[in-house]
Amino acid sequence: MKNNKLDRRKKYTKMIIEDTFIEFYNTQSLNDISVKDICEKADINRSTFYSHYLDKFDVLEKIKENLFNDFKEILVNKGDQIANIAKEVINLIYDNKKVCYSLFKDFRDMEFMKEIVELGKKSFDKWKLDSTQFNYDLYTYIAAGTVGLIVKWINKGMKESIDSLVKKIDNFAQIFVKV
Repeated sequence: MKNNKLDRRKKYTKMIIEDTFIEFYNTQSLNDISVKDICEKADINRSTFYSHYLDKFDVLEKIKENLFNDFKEILVNKGDQIANIAKEVINLIYDNKKVCYSLFKDFRDMEFMKEIVELGKKSFDKWKLDSTQFNYDLYTYIAAGTVGLIVKWINKGMKESIDSLVKKIDNFAQIFVKV
């Protein structure tokens, strides 16, 4: 019972640190965020922070790692239909809107976006296309357009319905897949 309580407290503390970090990251550059500011806002001691993370860069990396694993679960293990995959991805983004807004707004973290696109490329065989250079280029083109639409959706406050965005992505992708 005691271990369970400690695990919950550790999870809660990490969640508070990460949420606080994201609050700052939404309005400041990474260089302007300090561990001191995170600790004050999260109402924790610096020693508590350092028992969970090495520094502010480690917080960001852990946040990205967790989100990347969620994307991986969808892109590698879920369905073979563009609409189904798009809906799962967009739901994931919506469910993690603060983090995704922070990372993706105005194409803020292009490297992370590229990693996600490359992850999708690894599950290319599910799309039922031959693994030719043309089809890889086609995937890259569709993925770039999809990322652009999702970033636009994020920048506009995610006001368009998920179903509407999924339909748009699927319709655009189907145009190119039929070519």
